[in-house]
Amino acid sequence: MDPSVKVGVIDLGSNSTKVLLASVSRDGDVQKIREKSFSCRLINLESIEDGRISKKIREDLSQILSDLLKICEEEGAQYVTMVATEAMRKAPNSKLLADEIQSSFSHPLHILSGNEEAALIAEGLLQDPQLSGCESFHAFDLGGGSLELIQMQDRCPTLNKSLPLGVLSMSNQLTSDNQFPLSAKDIESLREVVCNEVRNCGFILDPGIPLIGLGGAIFFIRKILSRCRPFDFNMCREVQFREISDLFEHSSRLSMKERLAEYPELPVDRGDVFPIACLIIEEMMKVLSKSLLLHSQYNLRYGVASRLGRGEWAR
Repeated sequence: MDPSVKVGVIDLGSNSTKVLLASVSRDGDVQKIREKSFSCRLINLESIEDGRISKKIREDLSQILSDLLKICEEEGAQYVTMVATEAMRKAPNSKLLADEIQSSFSHPLHILSGNEEAALIAEGLLQDPQLSGCESFHAFDLGGGSLELIQMQDRCPTLNKSLPLGVLSMSNQLTSDNQFPLSAKDIESLREVVCNEVRNCGFILDPGIPLIGLGGAIFFIRKILSRCRPFDFNMCREVQFREISDLFEHSSRLSMKERLAEYPELPVDRGDVFPIACLIIEEMMKVLSKSLLLHSQYNLRYGVASRLGRGEWAR
């Protein structure tokens, strides 16, 4: 009898909704079968201040969830769970959306706290084979609504922190339209906010331990950089501080139209906030005295899948 189970984890993020299909052993080892992502902003630059998830977005999300659940069924997932993060944490009508999902799909929606999200990201990172010999590291996951920070010592998380530094949240603080070149005033203000939040997060500053980065922004940074490197995307997961700094300096001077033409790897719903993402990562690396980061794709969904497979998550 096969001791592993097939699980599906659907993640309602602020910027996109994704599914991970995986085979999970009894001890929680996760082997990816398939991943799929759909762009669906639960919040946008017009609604972020109010935080309410509009009827149109809820309808779009319902169709996406229907498609993702079909994928889970096609792959023979024995257990499926849905989780949501910052956009749902803050939305005044999150209960309405959760009730609609329960009614339509007979699946409860687990709205994670910031600390729960960071802890599950930490569990996901421990699944990354390229980190198997790494005992201590700092990690971050940059999303649309928040920035999760994790400190690992002897492969145990000693700090899980959620900060209000997501790219959409930070874009809301701009005084100018971020589809156009960013003003010096906005850049200075954003840098100060990121610097203060990260400096006071409680990390033990140690330039000698690796920094691991997760999130769509890092993925697209790597895609852009792979055009300029003598090896393809999959050959190197390291991103240098100076590369991120250069990308910010260049992209922040471009209009939205120019930005999408310059970086064809960026979808429209990433192009508008791309310079903000680069700025957040750059400023965080400055505070932590890191000259490079290592990109990992073993994220929140892997942590949830591990718990689901071990029977430590509601089935």
